[in-house]
Amino acid sequence: MAIYLANTVIRVNDKLESILTGFGVKVGRQNYTYHSAGQIYTGENVYGILQAPRGDATEAIVLVAAWKSIDEQLNRNGIALVLTLARYFKRWSLWSKDIILLLPPDSTTGTQAWVDAYHDAHDFKHIAPLPLKSGALQGAIAIDYPHEQRYHELHIIYDGTNGQLPNLDLINSIVNIAGGQMGIETTVQQMTGHTDSYQDRLQTMLRASFPTMWTP
Repeated sequence: MAIYLANTVIRVNDKLESILTGFGVKVGRQNYTYHSAGQIYTGENVYGILQAPRGDATEAIVLVAAWKSIDEQLNRNGIALVLTLARYFKRWSLWSKDIILLLPPDSTTGTQAWVDAYHDAHDFKHIAPLPLKSGALQGAIAIDYPHEQRYHELHIIYDGTNGQLPNLDLINSIVNIAGGQMGIETTVQQMTGHTDSYQDRLQTMLRASFPTMWTP
């Protein structure tokens, strides 16, 4: 069973690499074995770097679409969206930052292994180094879209380093584009019934500062 799953992962990653390479994106792959809470997680990350025509590879932003969503569902539409965006972004020459497209097996261990290796903070015995790198990571957006039906709103869960706010330019851009140009509502930090009251504002702030307290 384990051999079958490993072969399936390799075949899928081969296909993803072929698609990204066809767009003209440089592709790298990374094997890892993670030990966490008594469990062993083994997988392979596939990622591509879309180099900015107007940049000097000193800064980059990451788009993440894991095979499995945060709820352990197949994130088929999330991966399809990232691949579509890669082809779309490649047609434009106005980017000043490199765009890294990361496709890990899951939304936790695979992403963590990739980030650790990117900053050379990984265990070389269990996590392979990255064959390709770009500049300093300025932010990351993880796309979680496992459902098949059409959606009518966007939900944003943001997280910053050590409880700090993330780059609000990213969040404000998403909210303004979704609401102003597409008529799609946005909610944040699992506050779907926000009434703009003091209590709801306080709860939103606490959810951002202490996200583990509100994990279902």
